[in-house]
This record gives sequence, C-alpha cells and structure tokens, in this order.
Amino acid sequence: MVAGTDRVCTGTGKGTFLENHLPMDIRKVFGEREPESPAKERKNTRRERNKRQYNLGKSIRKRDKSVYSRKEAGHWEADTVVSGQGKSKACFATVAERKTRFYIAVKIPDRKASTMENAIVETLSRFPKELVKTITCDRGSEFANRAKIEKRFGCEVYFADPYCAWQKGTNENCNGLLREFYPKGRNLSRVAPKTPERGLALINARPRKVLHFVSAADLWNRKLENY
Repeated sequence: MVAGTDRVCTGTGKGTFLENHLPMDIRKVFGEREPESPAKERKNTRRERNKRQYNLGKSIRKRDKSVYSRKEAGHWEADTVVSGQGKSKACFATVAERKTRFYIAVKIPDRKASTMENAIVETLSRFPKELVKTITCDRGSEFANRAKIEKRFGCEVYFADPYCAWQKGTNENCNGLLREFYPKGRNLSRVAPKTPERGLALINARPRKVLHFVSAADLWNRKLENY
C-alpha cells in the first residue's frame, strides 16, 4: 500500500525505480538490458534459425571410418575461397577428391546456399554417381542445402567439427595452392570465369610425393576409365 493513497504497489521498489527514474546506461549496471533494435532482432532470429538448421546435418563423426583410409575414390571435401574483406561477394566454390587429390574450383557470385548447391551439382554431375559417395564440408551457411545435394547424388553430406579445418585437410591444402594464383585480399569478382582453369590444370598436373610422384589428374583419369 502506498502511503496516503488507496493504490497497491504491485512491483518491487527496485524495479519501479529502475523503470521510471534511471536512464538506460545506469539500468545496465543493475543488469537490465537495453531493448534490441528490430534489425538486430531479425539478425538474431536468422542466426538462431540457421544454427538449428545446420545442427540437423550429419557430423563427420558419423562418417564411415573407411573414408579415412583413402582406399576408394568418390569421397569429396568442399569449401570456398573468398575475396578480400569488403571487396566483393564473389568467391570460388572448391571441391577436392580425397584419394586422388583431384581439385576443382568454380567462380560463383556469392555464398548463398542455392548458389553453392548449383555449383556443386553442376561440377560433380560431370562424373559417374559411383564417384560421388560422400561430401564433407564445414557448417558455413553456404552448405545449408545439403539435403538437396544428397538427394541429387544419392550421397551423404557430413559436417566437420567447428574450428577443425584439418578434418577436411585435402581441400584446405588445395585451396592453399590456389591462393598462389589468387592471394588473400584479391577481388575475385574481377577474375574471368575461365581464368582459373590454367591454374587448376597446373595444380592437378603437379606430381606429388604423397601420390608416389603421380599427378592428381593422372590418377583421376584412371578412375574415370573404369566407368
């Protein structure tokens, strides 16, 4: 009961005082948060929605152990090589085959999920479905359409653990080789779509010690001859 009136105080003294008298910067000291702007609320909503969506993907820990042995072809790793920060949204969609180390990079205008899906489908559709068994990628938003990719190829898409780039080290290594032609900070929107083909040819034609000094291109072509 408030003195001298018939009104009942329904809130706590502290809460009422904070709400009615103190400025927001002082309220923060007492633990009261400033209301978020509509734009920030929308951003947080998208982030939570995306987080739930990515968590639905299969973890690399569920991938068959035989993939680690590299005894059979058809297990791919996917990633992106991006433009310099603030330069443009253009990037390369990259895929690398684990056994042969065969590497492909395709220029795309952005990292939208639909754009990445189309790039992967168009790239891997050139090969027999028997040579597309699994695809391992990170949990970037560009791989949100994993279910459509799985349906298209009848393959399994797996996600590496957060901050574990080494779990798709074949692709990471090949991306490093591509960076020799397109260093970090480069505006990839200025690269003609056909220009990367020369660099890719040199990468895939390079004899590698890990392949007993055979090139990735030679090994991959041998695999294709069986289909």
